[in-house]
Amino acid sequence: MIEFFSNTTNVIYALVLADILLLIILIAVIRVTLYNNRKLKRILKNCSTGKLDETIVLYYNKLDELTQDIHATLEDFKKLERINDAGRMKIGYLRYDAFDTMSNELSYSFAILDEKDSGFVVSGIFGRDISNTYLKPVVQGKSTITLSEEEERAISYAQQNYQSKLN
Repeated sequence: MIEFFSNTTNVIYALVLADILLLIILIAVIRVTLYNNRKLKRILKNCSTGKLDETIVLYYNKLDELTQDIHATLEDFKKLERINDAGRMKIGYLRYDAFDTMSNELSYSFAILDEKDSGFVVSGIFGRDISNTYLKPVVQGKSTITLSEEEERAISYAQQNYQSKLN
């Protein structure tokens, strides 16, 4: 009789265990279904008909619009970059005494160049009885008019200043 009772107990335990496993599987299926329904609702929320194929087409259309917006923004950015590049300048200056009889470094030379080292150099030479101003064009770091040592140094300073800003 003890054998029969132990077999019946094992069967009951097996049935209870099977019921518990079935309940766990049922809960898991319900949770996965609810999770997938929430995801599907999020996907379908922008489509008035609630059809998945229309929603996919709607998303692709929005993606195309975003791509066009990105391309337009990129073109605007390139335009602003060109404007910025046009405004970049290399500026260098130098004060000096042009004549041995003068002090206080009243004479000057300054260079304003673009990224290709083209622009101009302005020099102001001051003496007791004379003051002259000279403007000389510069193309790619050189001028068709002979440059003084100070003007060449002003060009060099402009290039150095620009390089230091980039680093």
